[in-house]
Amino acid sequence: MGIISQSALRLCIAFFVVIASVSHADELPHPKGQVVLTITGKILNSNSEEGVVRLDMAMLESLPAFTFQTVTPWTEGLHTYKGVLLNELLAWVDAEGDQLKVTALNDYSTLVEVSRIKPYPIILAYKSDGDYMKVRNKGPLWLLYPLSDYPELDTEGDYSSMVWQVKALVVQ
Repeated sequence: MGIISQSALRLCIAFFVVIASVSHADELPHPKGQVVLTITGKILNSNSEEGVVRLDMAMLESLPAFTFQTVTPWTEGLHTYKGVLLNELLAWVDAEGDQLKVTALNDYSTLVEVSRIKPYPIILAYKSDGDYMKVRNKGPLWLLYPLSDYPELDTEGDYSSMVWQVKALVVQ
């Protein structure tokens, strides 16, 4: 057997550099503050060895924000909500499931069909009328549908999916 040529060696080194950079490109940042949301399940990007995504509020706010005004069955009048688009959050973690289990601080949970919510600008709201939402006011995160803009979402079935005090998402 002959010795590997310099050009073949360079090609091999370049290949391994590309592979190494791709594997690190998908790593998500680590939380520096209190974790407000965990995401597990069928996700390809995480920020832990266990394949779990842990997010603090600053990480959520670093993602593109979306704002809408809506009424809800649980609040009086029209309010302005700001948060991260659920579709963008799921894309960020490279989610591959058909369902999303949404769990609240009190362990209430529900399954949401991804195909049902994908066409809409549904958010994990962290602000209401410009203020961070506190636990006593459905925060720190509320899975919220823009009911005023999309009357087809204003149904009893969709109400059960609008979980407040969200602490975890499991992609199934």
